[in-house]
Amino acid sequence: MATPRLTPDQLNQVSRLVAQYISSQREKYVSRAVPLSAKQKATLAPFFSSQLLESTRVLVLQVERVGNPEFYPMLRDLLFKNLPDQSGMGPQEGRPDLQFWGGTRLWVVSLRGKWSPLGVTQQNPDETYDLRWLDDRTLVFDRVADVMFYKQARIWKAEVAR
Repeated sequence: MATPRLTPDQLNQVSRLVAQYISSQREKYVSRAVPLSAKQKATLAPFFSSQLLESTRVLVLQVERVGNPEFYPMLRDLLFKNLPDQSGMGPQEGRPDLQFWGGTRLWVVSLRGKWSPLGVTQQNPDETYDLRWLDDRTLVFDRVADVMFYKQARIWKAEVAR
């Protein structure tokens, strides 16, 4: 369904409400957030500045869930029909734009036939998603398992020697 057309006043109001919601959620959870571990920083270092990594805090909710914004009823009145129900979402839900591949081993195949197919990872039961080339020699991807509170999620990098 298409997103409803908002007047400039409605757009300003929704923008303010979203900003307030984000700020309130940050205030609610910031005291429990912790700095990234040395291992997390090392994993993310190729992608983000050290200044950003030093200032980043993370919190993984174990039992509780982030609730829906109080302004959802107003958005529904404005004919928004595709609002995600955050109150019941687990950590991997609500993202229909992500593609997942479970039980995978990643291979690279030359489109020009210059070399044989090359396996760049071992078979893994976890789900692989968000597969991208970082440069012409490095694959970057995420892996998660289909379990609640998965503690092994991380960004993976696979070097492709040609």
